[in-house]
Amino acid sequence: GHQYALDDDLMIRDNKFTKQGFSGLGKILTTDALAGVFGEQNLLQGGRYRPLSQVCFAVEYELFGLNPFIGHFINVLLYGLLCVLLFHVLRKIFKNYTSSKWYFGLPFLVTALFAVHPLHTEVVANIKGRDEIMSLLGSLGALWFALKYCENRKPLNLLWGAVIFIFALLSKENAATFVAVIPLTMYFFSEAKRKDYLIVTAVLIAAFAVYAFIRYNALGFFMNSYEETELFNNPFAEASVSQKYATIVYTWLRYLGLIVFAYPLTHDYYPYQVPLLDWSDYRVILPLIIFTALAIIAVIKFRKKSLVSFAILFFAVTFSIQSNLLLNIGTFMNERFMFVSLVGFCIVVALLIRWLAGDGQSDRKPFQKAALYMLVLVIAVYSVMTFTRNFAWKNSETLVLTDVKTSVNSARCNYIAGFTLLEKARKEQD
Repeated sequence: GHQYALDDDLMIRDNKFTKQGFSGLGKILTTDALAGVFGEQNLLQGGRYRPLSQVCFAVEYELFGLNPFIGHFINVLLYGLLCVLLFHVLRKIFKNYTSSKWYFGLPFLVTALFAVHPLHTEVVANIKGRDEIMSLLGSLGALWFALKYCENRKPLNLLWGAVIFIFALLSKENAATFVAVIPLTMYFFSEAKRKDYLIVTAVLIAAFAVYAFIRYNALGFFMNSYEETELFNNPFAEASVSQKYATIVYTWLRYLGLIVFAYPLTHDYYPYQVPLLDWSDYRVILPLIIFTALAIIAVIKFRKKSLVSFAILFFAVTFSIQSNLLLNIGTFMNERFMFVSLVGFCIVVALLIRWLAGDGQSDRKPFQKAALYMLVLVIAVYSVMTFTRNFAWKNSETLVLTDVKTSVNSARCNYIAGFTLLEKARKEQD
């Protein structure tokens, strides 16, 4: 019963190319994602080229018109499909981490935690979030075929992996991190030889080159050098270089809090919901210590192929492109940026539950009931939080008037909430 909300207007309701249906596919494939709203010269820093999900929106418009029910329904189906694919990929890589109790099997634990985590609400409830779902679907598909190639050395698996990886990149560019994730996974969970690493990596780079060629021909550049000075599009416009990187590190602490507690949630982290900080602030020093410690653990346990090392590295690699450290992403942070990286967190929590249950540890007393209660409690709490958070995404009005109570220091959220209230006041008859 939900309507369009937030960026759904930019990609669907107000996008002239999307609303041309089949006739708009050519423009969608050859222009910036926001050109259908702002014109071809109004591009955000770096450009936005994610045509695959927008092609879906155009097809839906051609067949069903402006029908948000169809968009939400397809998002739910794709998310369900993603969870099934994640489970099967994890079964392949965690084949040695089974359990006498099916609910303590590592693939099930990780998938269950991923499926119910409240941070994913934005991606699924916002129809525009389909780009994230489709990108991870394609990335996991490429990983699956790379692992299949390591098993049977059939070139067809490489071909399928390359094609699916290109589709993942055309959904959203953060799929590029899987150029590193796939060889990393091969190292930890396969019997790949040096030749296999070279071949698989070369195929992934070739697929990325094809994507880069398509993107360049569509936008006229790969990554433009335009420096945005508008604060709503560049949150660091008023920050010094030192403040910029100190604040980026602080946002990592905020992300850690959200992936563990997932409260409070909001769609808006624009200036200055996240304050500009200096390196002397304890809120910057603390995450620096935490992430340095995690990096040391990952390196120490790397040679032993520890699952903890894999989980940390998976999280770091997939988060890197959206962390603001490498590229200015146009906002301080966003909950949907944790969509892929959360798999790493879920692996760590799943390992903790398995450790409590005593799986694979004959030298210590198991606490299987305590582990089961912990699992049920976490899934129940996360499920309730996800369910209740969904109500905020009914439409843009409900979302902004709900989240302005959390994003109290965001100029953008306060402005839109004020505008929304003024519009409601003009229509009010009493």
